[in-house]
Amino acid sequence: MLELIDAFTNDLIRDPVLAADGHVYDRSSLLKYFAARKSEGWPIVSPQDPEQPMREELGEAPADVVAALAQLRADGELMRRARQARSATFKSLEALKVVFDVLDPLSELLAATLEGWRTPVVIVFGQETSGKSSLLERLAM
Repeated sequence: MLELIDAFTNDLIRDPVLAADGHVYDRSSLLKYFAARKSEGWPIVSPQDPEQPMREELGEAPADVVAALAQLRADGELMRRARQARSATFKSLEALKVVFDVLDPLSELLAATLEGWRTPVVIVFGQETSGKSSLLERLAM
């Protein structure tokens, strides 16, 4: 599974590094995490598994992660639209079009990223003809 989102900020990773726990993080976020743990006198543990002690060694991120992030950064318009969509409030299914326009070109990348992920069970309530199935179809691609 590709790790493209920083576990600390929930933003796209800018400077990917492979940590000793085997996960990819943004370098800046991970270094801040290490510093905060040390300043509090706490041991360094994996952010993904607090029971797992972790060394502060940073390695190169896997090539597929670096390539995927580069591909995402290369399309400046797509990133601009993604930021715009993230800050918008949606009052109708039609208003979500900007979000789907951003996600649709990423379907193959998202599929690779979510490989092995177990999908949640989703229950949708609403009035008849309010767009429930249309929304679910778009979300499920």
